[in-house]
Amino acid sequence: MRYLILLFLYAFQLGNSASLAQNNIIKPGFIKEEYIELLKISSRQSDSLYNPDFPAPKEFEMVYRSPEMGLDNRWDLWVSKNSTAVISIRGTTIEKVSWLENFYAAMVPAKGQLKIAKDFTFNYNLCEDDKAAIHNGWLIATAFLSRDILPKIDELSKKGIYDIYIMGHSQGGAISYLLTAYLINLQKENKISNKIVFKTYCSAAPKPGNLHFAYAYENMTKGGWSYTVVNSADWVPEAPFSIQTTTDFNPSNPFANAKKVIKKAPFFKRIGMNYVYNSLDKPTKKANKKFQNILGNSLEKFIKKSLPEYESPVYFNSSNYARTGEYIVLYADSTYYKTFPNDPEKIWTHHAFEPYLYLTTKYNTKKHDKNNIPHATIVKMELINKNKLDSIVVFDKENSWKIITTFKFKNTNIESKTLLDLTNKTYSLYCYIDGKQNELGKIYLESNSNTSIRINEDSIFESLQYSGDLAPINNFIAFTFYQQNILSETIKKMYSQTDLEKQIIEKRGFIVEKSKNLISYENIIEETLINFDSFSKNLLEKNKKYQYKNSLNGSIGNEFTFNDKNGKNISLKNFEGKYVYLDIWATWCKPCKEDYPYLEALEEHFSTENKIEIIAISIDKDSKKWLEYILKNNRKGNQLHTNPNSDFVKFYEIGALPRYILLDKKGYIINSDEIRPSNPELIKKIEAIILN
Repeated sequence: MRYLILLFLYAFQLGNSASLAQNNIIKPGFIKEEYIELLKISSRQSDSLYNPDFPAPKEFEMVYRSPEMGLDNRWDLWVSKNSTAVISIRGTTIEKVSWLENFYAAMVPAKGQLKIAKDFTFNYNLCEDDKAAIHNGWLIATAFLSRDILPKIDELSKKGIYDIYIMGHSQGGAISYLLTAYLINLQKENKISNKIVFKTYCSAAPKPGNLHFAYAYENMTKGGWSYTVVNSADWVPEAPFSIQTTTDFNPSNPFANAKKVIKKAPFFKRIGMNYVYNSLDKPTKKANKKFQNILGNSLEKFIKKSLPEYESPVYFNSSNYARTGEYIVLYADSTYYKTFPNDPEKIWTHHAFEPYLYLTTKYNTKKHDKNNIPHATIVKMELINKNKLDSIVVFDKENSWKIITTFKFKNTNIESKTLLDLTNKTYSLYCYIDGKQNELGKIYLESNSNTSIRINEDSIFESLQYSGDLAPINNFIAFTFYQQNILSETIKKMYSQTDLEKQIIEKRGFIVEKSKNLISYENIIEETLINFDSFSKNLLEKNKKYQYKNSLNGSIGNEFTFNDKNGKNISLKNFEGKYVYLDIWATWCKPCKEDYPYLEALEEHFSTENKIEIIAISIDKDSKKWLEYILKNNRKGNQLHTNPNSDFVKFYEIGALPRYILLDKKGYIINSDEIRPSNPELIKKIEAIILN
């Protein structure tokens, strides 16, 4: 009876454990969509690979951003509606100390103690194997980050959040290995809840330690709980430098007793064997010693400039870095290199977020089936009179701006792409001229179809012409967008709202007439007309604002008073008697930053005249972020800040940035929507005004 009761209790415990396991939201295994979402989160870290145009995450919201710590390290905490969390580790930044962390690559034992400051000793256990060793620079980062992360994990547990992703790209990926190992071993020591499930993606990560650490890490994360995702064209996962010596092998190896064996050999044979052995053994040991001295002792001096109380660790006698974790190889094929060509001058091309997103979207998680041949879509693009056009890109806007394909026209004016397993739908078409994005309209694509596109750069919208299987519907879509483009130009002609409405009705009639012979594409025609109506509504609103902006010209400008970078009140009246060129911008605005060097050049051009003042006015919500940015980037001259909801912003109807405004010597508005400083015509215009 007692045996039956014990058996019942054991079965109940097993059942209860199984129930708990089944309740975990995070599942093992490489999940493509999961990694893409985490890649988008990682892209928000604003490190040296930052691109503000990279697609944003959909499922998670950032709830915490840590202060910068250690060797310019930082982490973010993101949480989803279904109670999963992401620990996102920042990668290398532009700061020297961040790069120093990477190069401080002398190894230390994977278990031990790191004395970082008098009041900060990091006791760590990343694995029990005495032969395991890890990168010391990234261990320092782990020490600082874990000190801030652990209280947040405790907070998550109290809220019932037990499913946590750990994500890092580049340096962040390397740190993610060490952080994962550290947290798993804390669980073994019952220092953090065993209910927590960690799943790690080390993206574009360099090698974190030696082969023995790799063995231990892969054992503790086996079963699909950690993945190393690499682009086969990316050089970073090949780093750091690695040297294998005879001491890096397991104790039972043929080299362990080599000298004893050689010693027993006959004299002349012994001389030959000694020569061969020493020729193989000594150079690698000498190189290892040199590496340890440079990447350990020498760089340690620079580390102590940032961490003055840091104590020298006992370095591990190895530089045998090994690839770690279960690998997902994003293979760069010939199609990839057409989109992301090798360029010795651009060493980060294959390491950035964009190629990783591109390859992951193409990555097939299913095993190859000979009988399952994917449906191919062939798209051919011909560009005539190529001049400043860089590329044409097909996006799936509805799918987080997924890049479907890119036409680069690097060495030819004709390119052909084969797209596999494409969904039958309309996609967005954009061209890039001198790096600036311009919408070309939409393109309808189907699987098992051939489409040819012909564009003349001298007249892009007018010349856009389709041929092939889907020519009728695509030429209709192109015609509709051309009508929209014509309407957009009418705003500059100062049409009244009534006149513009007449133009819209006329164009819509043309479009409806054009659609009459396309009976088999009713859904796409309906979608196109809905898009046209939405465009028209926005255009009327835009025209209303444009008319208001133009109505301001000749009237007195907003008499503002804003704080400068020193907290001093600066008023428009301070500049009475001078012309004023206002630059309205924000730290998050990429085009604003791109135009700023031209603004400086403009100021320099008129510096001897003393007749015009250049004033930069930020409308950032966070004034601290603005101040930090201008001080960090050493922005000089008149730097002011106002609230995005201020009377100034409302008065000038400021929406899209950057915005430029030109005022005369009495504060009257010459142009409330002036041309950019990057336009050479601006200097000519201002010179003409000043001379008159």
